[in-house]
Parts: sequence; C-alpha cells; structure tokens
Amino acid sequence: RLGELHGIDVPGGFEAAFRARQLEAFDDRLQPVAGVPQLLESLDLPMAVVTSGPMPKVRRALAITGLAAYFGDNIYSAYEVGVFKPDPGIYRHAAADMGYGITACLAIEDSPIGLEAAATCGAVAVFLNRYGDELPWDHVIEIASMSELPGVLARAGY
Repeated sequence: RLGELHGIDVPGGFEAAFRARQLEAFDDRLQPVAGVPQLLESLDLPMAVVTSGPMPKVRRALAITGLAAYFGDNIYSAYEVGVFKPDPGIYRHAAADMGYGITACLAIEDSPIGLEAAATCGAVAVFLNRYGDELPWDHVIEIASMSELPGVLARAGY
C-alpha cells in the first residue's frame, strides 16, 4: 500500500525485513524517554498504551524499556482494534474497554497523526512537542518534556 500511495515499487518481503531490522535496532538502542520510568512509578492512575504499531513491536518495546508492568493488558494496537490513528475511535475503544468515559481520560501523544486522534476523541489531549510542530487545536496542552506532565495532571485534576 505504501508503494501505491507514493508511486514506488516496494519489493516483496519489504515489510517483514523492515520489521525484523527494527526489532534488532530496538534490542541494541531503544531507551525510554528521559524521566518516563520515574514518572510512571510516581503515578497511581490506570494507564494504557494506545498505538498504531503492531502488538509484537509494542510489547517488545515496552519490555526492553522496562515499562511493560505499568500498563499490564491495557495495550491497544490499531492492528487488533481495527482503527488506525488519526481516527479517534481507537482512543474511544481503549477508554470504553477500561471502563471509562472518554472525557475522563487524558491522551498523551508525540506525533502529529496521533495528536489528531487525541485532539478529536473527547479526551484531554496533551502533545509532547519535541520538534516544534504547529498545533491546529487550541484546546491541546503542549509540553516540551515529560517532566512537565505532573503539573498538567495536577491542573487537570488527575
């Protein structure tokens, strides 16, 4: 499908080869975002991962970074849910599955496509804007570092 979208020939087996190399790179170099393990340890809130990534990749990344225990079974992959970002339905599905109304949730994103899903799903949207992306939504809370999140949580009443 990527080849069709961009008018290029993608060789057979490209995706499988790419994913294998990606997992090797994870094993060698993947690290959690600075401050995230300490932040997660300090929170007493239900948490989830809501991603467009395939489940094996997500589980491996969480295991390698030591973050898996913070999320348990609350991992929602678009490949399993059948809803891909920027569709906000993936966030709504995760909230409902965990027993929450979407307006009671806070969605933290770090990419423009993910931000669109978070900003339009009904949750409080927070954007970890490490690259100075423009925000087309006035209601999104912008942070430059995860160290700002405790203040956001406090102000939002979490």
